[in-house]
Amino acid sequence: MPDSFVSWVLLAAIPVLLVVGGLSALHWSRYIGTLTRLHRSRSGPQAALAPSTVAWLELRGEQQYRRAYRRTWELVGVLALGLAVALAVG
Repeated sequence: MPDSFVSWVLLAAIPVLLVVGGLSALHWSRYIGTLTRLHRSRSGPQAALAPSTVAWLELRGEQQYRRAYRRTWELVGVLALGLAVALAVG
């Protein structure tokens, strides 16, 4: 059982880091998947997709990129905050 406050903070940070890191990886994966679908729609044998479909894929790619970028910086922020608390207390 942890006996100091720093140990409790570090233990509490582990699930937060796992969740935020998992969300970040999920959004980057979705972004790459959207880019792949967009590339296939432009260069595949069915390159004559409706312009609305291509526009939707482009919009979806931008949304996924913004989410992935935001989640990545949230992960960095959580890491920095945890490190700052650990250094300040310990």
